[in-house]
Amino acid sequence: AHRTPILEAQEYARRQFGSGSLPDHERYGRYCPEVFQGFMTFRQGAFMEPPGGALPSKYKELVATAVEAAMVVPSRGHGRTAIDEGATLQELAETMSLCIILAGMVSYRHSGGAALQGAEERAKELAEGKALRG
Repeated sequence: AHRTPILEAQEYARRQFGSGSLPDHERYGRYCPEVFQGFMTFRQGAFMEPPGGALPSKYKELVATAVEAAMVVPSRGHGRTAIDEGATLQELAETMSLCIILAGMVSYRHSGGAALQGAEERAKELAEGKALRG
């Protein structure tokens, strides 16, 4: 069966985002397939691991967490994924500290704290043997 670029983009989205946010992605792909496909292609390139990409996934997830925190987007996803990619809670906390310096305490209180909480939850899951991703 021939896999079209839009089907490949949908498969990538399923692998990356799991089922939680997939309905949003599928809906967007239904109405703006070229934009959806372009975004997924862009994201795939931006998150490419070495040797194709220069930064390991752990650092990319720390940066993504910092950007979300600085934008005051309360999300646990990148914090959890950073733990999956080998970041420590101390590394994530230090990353959030930079956000406080650059974007103010509100970035930590409303978003950095959520990222760190998600990372703590994921670290606990991994320590308890709950190794499922997500």
